[in-house]
Amino acid sequence: MSRSDRKKERAERREARRERRKKDPMYLEARKVLLNQIELDSDGHFITTEQLRIPLWGAADGENRTRFLGVSRAAYFYTSKLDHTKAVFRAGKAMGNIGRGINLRCRRDAVACLVKTYIFYPVVLIFYENEDDQLTLAGYTPRTFSAAFALRLSIRKFEKAAEDILEKSGSEPGVRDKLREKRYRRRNAKYSDEDYKNPDDEITEDDLIPEDDSKSGSSKDKNIKKGSSSRSRRDEEARSKSFEGFADEKEKEEEPEPADATEDDTYEPFDSDEFEWASDDEEIQSIDEN
Repeated sequence: MSRSDRKKERAERREARRERRKKDPMYLEARKVLLNQIELDSDGHFITTEQLRIPLWGAADGENRTRFLGVSRAAYFYTSKLDHTKAVFRAGKAMGNIGRGINLRCRRDAVACLVKTYIFYPVVLIFYENEDDQLTLAGYTPRTFSAAFALRLSIRKFEKAAEDILEKSGSEPGVRDKLREKRYRRRNAKYSDEDYKNPDDEITEDDLIPEDDSKSGSSKDKNIKKGSSSRSRRDEEARSKSFEGFADEKEKEEEPEPADATEDDTYEPFDSDEFEWASDDEEIQSIDEN
């Protein structure tokens, strides 16, 4: 892949991520909280507002980072012995011990809070049940080098507060998983040999392998491996060459040696063209002489 293709692919990925986030209402509402577009609700919780708020004492903690660099997100999945509705309600009670609660406009059945760590930037935690009926905790914080530490610290606080309710079962792929997957794809693209694929009418070494009678139901096309790596191809070629050399030596050993020639076998075939027939006068003359 050329450099221009890589740049184009990165631009397409960024555009797809931007479009996906525009369709995520929880992401947009968490971004408003980090941009300090909030006010106090009647129950003392934060609630977002459409007004652009600029306090006299300056921007909120992490507001400029959020505005210019964006938001980092992490999500974890949990299981609970309780009903999911009760688990979400109990998790909302536990969130009151680690931060200020947030009333979400986009989703009333979810609970959220704003956690301040005093070392890193603030984190917005949202706990809800997703479309796949999984209990999910999503964390949002300004995009910085220390975003992973801020998210992990806040999520650990939540897990400690709700340890008698929830149990972690997994997480969404993070930056490390995405880098590992990208490296794996790049390595596969490097060793893929599209140019060495055989046409359908060409016989390969896989066609010479006898099929197992127990697997008679499987078709021949399933046994042929397309696009094998160059290393395995070299091993197969070396193995086929050694097999051909062994077969040639076997044929030479089985070939019978010629037997010794005898007197009966030493004869020349009769050739009528080389033999000269005598005429009638010559035969009569030879008889008279005798």
